[in-house]
Amino acid sequence: MTTTYARQFVKRSAQKAGIAEWERVSPHTFRHTCATELLRETGNLRLVQVALGHSSVSTTQRYTHIAAADLERVMSVRPGLLQQAASTV
Repeated sequence: MTTTYARQFVKRSAQKAGIAEWERVSPHTFRHTCATELLRETGNLRLVQVALGHSSVSTTQRYTHIAAADLERVMSVRPGLLQQAASTV
């Protein structure tokens, strides 16, 4: 498989999936999305590091900003959640 074919395949798949900005989707954005979802689902940065083949966890840490954004969103909806969780520990 060539790089050009992989890029075209990802773009066609994004278009078929109905992604609004399918022209902007690339193999890299697909990889980033998969890694972000893996981190969201597992909360395990080391697992994401291994899945992506990064030799250093510092390279993988760029995905943690997404998890932080998720936390901020949840906290804005349920402001007392953090205090509630802390009191049960």
